[in-house]
Amino acid sequence: MDPAPEGSNDIYVWSLTFFGVIWALFAVPWVFHLVRAVAAHNPWLPFERKPSGGYTFMAQNRWFAAFRAPQPEARTTTGLVVRHVVWLWVIGVLSYLPIDVLVQLLRR
Repeated sequence: MDPAPEGSNDIYVWSLTFFGVIWALFAVPWVFHLVRAVAAHNPWLPFERKPSGGYTFMAQNRWFAAFRAPQPEARTTTGLVVRHVVWLWVIGVLSYLPIDVLVQLLRR
């Protein structure tokens, strides 16, 4: 639904801010931990237990517990690929609204 032609862009700005922040809450940690994993030459690093005993954002709470790395002998390439594909899918889905709002703003 578009606002009236003489209306302001406030709804677009607020929507972009809101959905952009939600997108960043998932995209920034994924990129951060992916860079750490590449630097450490350990692709499982984002999903492993930290030395302090906790997990990174990508596996720390109960909703993300399924992403936790299994014991080293039980790890498979398929398991790693599934974890990263799911994260990419979530980030991709969350990208739709900010991009749509940005396009609407640019058209005005």
